[in-house]
Amino acid sequence: MYIHEEGQSGGMIVEATTMDTEINYNAVQMSDNIAEDRKIHRFERQMRQYAGPDFTTLEERIQTSLTEYLEGYGIDEHLSAFVECMSLDKDQRLYMDWLKRCQEFVEEK
Repeated sequence: MYIHEEGQSGGMIVEATTMDTEINYNAVQMSDNIAEDRKIHRFERQMRQYAGPDFTTLEERIQTSLTEYLEGYGIDEHLSAFVECMSLDKDQRLYMDWLKRCQEFVEEK
């Protein structure tokens, strides 16, 4: 996710995953140009710029402060639950489409 203030080019890039309404932060990268960094795949971006330390290796006070800061942007267990529900819904839609395509293929034969 990309966090930046309106009218500013720089900001913060947060790499995170969710599991059972829990957010696990992987890394927090600082960017001088969010618009340009959005165009670059994250692996390539990490090769070009310092991606920051692994989040779990940060001092606990820094981890807590960053987590609280991100919660201020609504990045919390409610967002994680929403993402999980949406991914299950998307997975179900993709599965139903796959079944339909399989059926159409078999019926053509």
